[in-house]
Amino acid sequence: MRKLHDGIEVLIYHFLTGNLTPEERMKLDEWLVLPGHADLFRRICDKERLLQGTLRYDSYDKEDAWRRLERQLREARVTEVGNVGRRRIGKRWWWAASLVVPLCVAAWLLTNREEKPLALAENGRTEIVPAMSGARMLLPSGEVVDLTNEGEGDLIFQDGKLVQEADGVMAYVGDTLGQEVRYNEVQTPRGCEYQIKLPDGTMVWLNAASSLRFPSVFAGDCRRVYATGELYFEVARDEDKPFIVELEDGYSVRVLGTEFNLRSYEREPRTTTLLEGQVRVGGPAGQVVLKPGQQAVDLKDGKELFVREVDVNSVVAWRRGVFLFENARLEDIMEEIGRWYDVEVFFENSAIRDERFSVEMRRHDSFAEVLKLIERTGMVKISINQNNVFVK
Repeated sequence: MRKLHDGIEVLIYHFLTGNLTPEERMKLDEWLVLPGHADLFRRICDKERLLQGTLRYDSYDKEDAWRRLERQLREARVTEVGNVGRRRIGKRWWWAASLVVPLCVAAWLLTNREEKPLALAENGRTEIVPAMSGARMLLPSGEVVDLTNEGEGDLIFQDGKLVQEADGVMAYVGDTLGQEVRYNEVQTPRGCEYQIKLPDGTMVWLNAASSLRFPSVFAGDCRRVYATGELYFEVARDEDKPFIVELEDGYSVRVLGTEFNLRSYEREPRTTTLLEGQVRVGGPAGQVVLKPGQQAVDLKDGKELFVREVDVNSVVAWRRGVFLFENARLEDIMEEIGRWYDVEVFFENSAIRDERFSVEMRRHDSFAEVLKLIERTGMVKISINQNNVFVK
């Protein structure tokens, strides 16, 4: 039986339970490059085999079984430290992994792990579908409310309400009766997008895996919100109250009335792209003022913030329902596609991460069609196992 590389068992365990960090993802990708490892990973993560292994699981004490699994994993990690343990690690970890396989599905069910439902193609196999309109709102009380733009109707909260307007857009109307201003947060998971109108009339589009934190009413001398991910703003003009978007690391965008695209995903440079009006972008590396057609790029190192001319149509193509990549790295392309279709992408050949492509695709095409377009270059081969995509 094939021996797992030291520590890879923990990475697979974290992947199956949805707790894989970006650093662990890189280590897992490096391991997948080695001969035979990709096939082994597919077999371990095969959801059909996982489900078959849990047919009798309901008859067991789930919490006790999960505790036993975690105990064995801890013991195996301790055993790995000793020299004797290193000689036995293969056998012990394969035994622990055999517990991971049937129990992780139960763990997903027990913890209500949120996933976009999988559709079935005509042949009965799982089909990966593009993102849908939807989000969740975290209220000041801690309550989480599911949102959708389709047939939602009005939603009443303690500090205000979401009202569905004639064009289907959900507009937040705050309660202004002298109460304390409290913040709500709209979050789009991977595989979802959303559009919302803020209390001042500002329109915001949220791409997949993004968030916007905003107050029930804009009190004081400015309109301040907090954002992550990728968002497109059409800011309602109010010269007496500048609109300020705050991000992490002291980065902010200050505007009066304008249209701009803000992108701030992990492991990517932070960018602000201006379409209309004027914005001032600031952070630890300094401040810049943008004109339409310019983009501020923050490398997140606290040392460099620079401005460049860009094709704004390419930057905001996602708002038009299009993927538009110009000489982009394959890894960046697959990262974007992964967020949109809610899939996990693994590279079996690290060398192809930096291959560059120029491609335009409709974001609401089937996932199979998108992959076919990439494969037509003849440079890569792509295989799919449930929601896992392997590039080689």
